[in-house]
Amino acid sequence: MKSGKSSILKTAALLLALVMIAAFTASCAKPDEESGTKEKEYKPSFKIGEKFKFGEYEQDNNEENGKEPIEWIVVGKDGKKALILSVKGLDSIPFKDAPDGDASWDSSDVRTWLNDVFYVNAFSDEEKSHIVKTTVPADKNPEYDTEPGTATEDAVFLLSVAEVEKYLESDDVKKCQPTAYAVAKGVWSAGAKGNCWWLLRTPGSDRNKVADVNVYGSVRTAGEYAQTTVDAVRPAFWIDMGEFPTPTPEPTKAPTKAPSSTPAP
Repeated sequence: MKSGKSSILKTAALLLALVMIAAFTASCAKPDEESGTKEKEYKPSFKIGEKFKFGEYEQDNNEENGKEPIEWIVVGKDGKKALILSVKGLDSIPFKDAPDGDASWDSSDVRTWLNDVFYVNAFSDEEKSHIVKTTVPADKNPEYDTEPGTATEDAVFLLSVAEVEKYLESDDVKKCQPTAYAVAKGVWSAGAKGNCWWLLRTPGSDRNKVADVNVYGSVRTAGEYAQTTVDAVRPAFWIDMGEFPTPTPEPTKAPTKAPSSTPAP
């Protein structure tokens, strides 16, 4: 009788062990939910108005948790290329950090920052291979006869007044909100939705000013002083629509687990 009871107990213990092993294996098979990242399988089709994530940059103003994926919007196409604009204002960088301003794109500090700092740090080598270095024209101001400088060859740039009017059809599309990091750096935001002003590369009413877009989505051709740090930077670039890399994984917080309770023997 004791032998039969012992056999039953051993069988029950074995079954319990198998259940615990199965549960442990199942919990280890969920890296997307518990490893701290969530791989997004979505790849852009590059339709106008489509948004997708590409590259990383500090945005939540908490550098301890690392950089966040950058969200972009497709605003134009040209053959096999698509024109991409950041959805949010990412940083506060003066167009020209000098007493005389000199608001020409080719000699601007923001151009240097976009191509020597932002481009280098925000994108992986794989992502860089899909960004098309292009001729950036020195578009004139449509209302003021300010010298625009000369055309450049850049990977990343700011939109011009002409490009905003061509690719961003409504004021709603032109409205922009800054990231928490950009606000901490000095970008101003206003209104119920916290919209911000953002820089364009077209010179303003004189050599000391640069055109921008206000919180209502209206282009200000007279512009703001080139030394300003209250306008946000919205990077733009042309991207090859061919073979496209897997989008940047989006960080997620691991779910909080309730402590397991073991029944008393």
